[in-house]
This record gives sequence, structure tokens and C-alpha cells, in this order.
Amino acid sequence: MLGSAFALEIPLTVREPSGIARSNEPVISGVPLPSGTQTTNWSLWDKATEIPIQVTKLRGRDNWILLDFQLSIPSSAKRNLTLKDLVPSAIPANSLSAIETNSLITVNTGPLQVTISKTSFNLFEGVWLNGTKIITSSGNNIQIVDAITGNTFLGNTQAPDSIAWEYKNPLRAVLRVDGRYFYGSTEFIGYTTRLTFYAGRVDVKIEHILRNSHQSNERPVKITSAKLLIGTGAATLRASRTKSIHWANVGSKGLTFETLPTTMAISYVGDDVNVDANGGKVIPDLTHEGRTIVVDFSTGLSSGEQTRRATAVDAPLFAMAAPSWYATNGNLTVPQFGSLQDEKDSYKNWGWTWTSRQVPSDPASPDYYLHWPDVHGDTESDDLWQNLTMYLRTGSRGYFDRMLQWAKYFKERYPYRTDGFTYAWNSGWENPSARVTRPLISIQKTIIPTSLKMSIREKRI
Repeated sequence: MLGSAFALEIPLTVREPSGIARSNEPVISGVPLPSGTQTTNWSLWDKATEIPIQVTKLRGRDNWILLDFQLSIPSSAKRNLTLKDLVPSAIPANSLSAIETNSLITVNTGPLQVTISKTSFNLFEGVWLNGTKIITSSGNNIQIVDAITGNTFLGNTQAPDSIAWEYKNPLRAVLRVDGRYFYGSTEFIGYTTRLTFYAGRVDVKIEHILRNSHQSNERPVKITSAKLLIGTGAATLRASRTKSIHWANVGSKGLTFETLPTTMAISYVGDDVNVDANGGKVIPDLTHEGRTIVVDFSTGLSSGEQTRRATAVDAPLFAMAAPSWYATNGNLTVPQFGSLQDEKDSYKNWGWTWTSRQVPSDPASPDYYLHWPDVHGDTESDDLWQNLTMYLRTGSRGYFDRMLQWAKYFKERYPYRTDGFTYAWNSGWENPSARVTRPLISIQKTIIPTSLKMSIREKRI
């Protein structure tokens, strides 16, 4: 590696987008590197002060690294940092630890400790805050109700199919658990739960996805409700379709999080239906439905502090390099895509007038809602990639918020077009001769009739 006088330096900017102060907030960002650059030893600096950071090479991207660090920043402010091609020496004030036995995982963030069963996964067996136990598992914490039989299926009656760390370093760790719901010995559907822990923090992100997949035959299911419980489940929070990520101050009182509430507006193409009015939520064969919640075990938080923390989870911080850096090194399209500055320079070279009105802008929208038809009404484009590219070109935060929602949508509730569930658009977009009848949402069948298995010829517009 070159000596420190010639080390590669990459300026980064972190902007606070929501008008709230951040304290030791996790920052997770990807940065591309010039071809041939080392991807292991990098340090982060705020002028002469080194900030503890974890750097990981991104899988599938030869020249991208993933940055994990924590940052405090005033409301609506920005901080200029420098990523340097130097071996890091800063040590975080708190580091994550995870101790495993054959039956139990104990995760310690510093102020927070949780235990997780490997033989009967039930979310948290116990939670300790600053050494004092505040939560004890009190029953079946992963539940789902089948609308057809009325039976309550449980996610903890058998050992999970797999439990493994997807990502783990001293600043952040993600535990993935794949299991199945059972009523006695009868299997219903599967689930995937991810638990994300952060060093020095007392909040845990829970991503819970219901998976109706890999069945031996086509089988849509209908669900009356689905719940995750922590402790006694004293407080109740219902998932809202308009909320990006839910936040709850669990403290020691416990929580019931209704991932599929019995009363929640759901949307299909051309239909706005309520779960209870419809008798349940249909999850077609080979599709999935998920929710994300951040549970905060702090005690004694003021209402203002609760609002601040809830706002923060919907507007994560991002460390951004100069747009030209992504254009040159990102390999996001062709080896180099045009930056906004390239566009301005082209106008100047061609003798055209460039005005501020031509700069693309999308205001911050941390609670942006991606409506169900938005995906299937625009199937020929990749809106996740488009919004990411626009953010990297312009730095306009709204594109970033939209990108997050497209990524979350595909991860948590995207139904594939080849799932055996026969779609019709109710709008004349399809060729009339190819129009099919979509099964009513209120179906209570275990197998879709053969007469409904018809292909749809899409009209490209």
C-alpha cells in the first residue's frame, strides 16, 4: 500500500434530512473504489479525529465497500468526513458480542442484552437493560390465524429450519431465522425473521416476512391476523400500510405488534379492501408479505424523545461521495454514466442555456408510500435502480426515500408475475382477447382451478 502521504482519500458528506438531532446514529453506506484498490483497510476521519468504522467488501460488487459507523449530527445539518486508504486504529466505545451454545444465542450491545433460543425460536427469551432483566418471554410470541380453519398457527413449536448470522461485525450484526408455522403437526406457511443489533444502542430492528412458497401444489392462503409478541405484550401496535418502518418504545411493558392487523386497508389492482371486511388477507402461492419494526427498550422517554426516535428510523443517514465519484467508479450502467455536472458541461459546450429549473429535484419524503399498482403498472422499468441513480446524480433526498421504499417493497411484499395467481388490470391495458378473470380476493380455495390458469399477453406501452 502507498505511504500515508499518498493515500487515497474520498470526501463524504452526511446530511440530516428530517430536522431532528441525531445521537450516535447508525450510518450504513456503500462506496465504489477505483479498480484494483484494496477493499479491507480503510479509516474514517472528521478532520483530525478518527471515527470507528467497519468496512466490508460488498458481495457481487468487486469494487464496492460497505461502511458501518455511527454519527451524531445536529438537526438539518451536514458533516463533512474523509474516508482514507489507511489502516484504522479507532476503537468503538461499545462493541457487539454474540455468545452461542447449542441451544442459545446471547447478544450484548453494551447497554442491552438479549437471549434467543436456537431450538424453539420465539423472538426474545429475555431482555436485560443495563444489567437488569426487563422482559421475560411469556408464551407463544409468533402467531398467525388461518382464515379458513380459524386455527392459530405458532412459529415456535419446532426448531427453525435455519438460524445464522447474515452479517456480523463489532458495530452491527444481522441474525436470520427461517422457520415454519404449525398447528400441532400441521404446517401452514413459512417465515423469515431478521434481527439487527447495533453497538451501544438499546433498539433492535425486527423484519418479519410471511412466506407462502415452495409448496407441492398451488395454494393461496388467507390470513385473519398475524402477530409478534414481546414480553407480556401489554401494549399493542398495529401495522400501517403508509408507514415505512414502525417504531415502538417497548421498555419493560412488552408489546404486541400486529404485522397483519384484523383491520387494515389493503390494496390490490383496482381494489381497495379492508382485511376484516374481506375476511382476511390473501397471500397467493409463491409470494410473501412482510413488516419491519424497530423496538426500543429504553425506559422513561419523554413524548418528544419518542417522536424524535420514531422519525429517525424513517429517515436513515447516508454518507455520500461526490456524484462524479459514482459516475466514474460505480459501474452502475456502462463503465461510466453521465453525472449532473456532465450534463451542465454539455449544455455549455453546445452553447445552450442552463438554468436552475433544469436541475432535477425531489424533496425529502421519509414516509413515502409505494402503492401496490405502482409496481405492476410499470413492469418494464426498474424504479429502484432509477431512483438510486438519480440520488447519486443529484443528491436530492426524495430520490433516496423512494429508492428505500422500492427496495423494501421487493423485499417484503412483492408478488411475482409467475406465481399462479391470475392477474387482470381492470383498466383495459391488456389485449381484450387475452383478458382473464382474476380470482376474487374473498376466495377460500386451497388450489386455483385449472380454468383460471391462463397466460396474460401484456401490451407494452
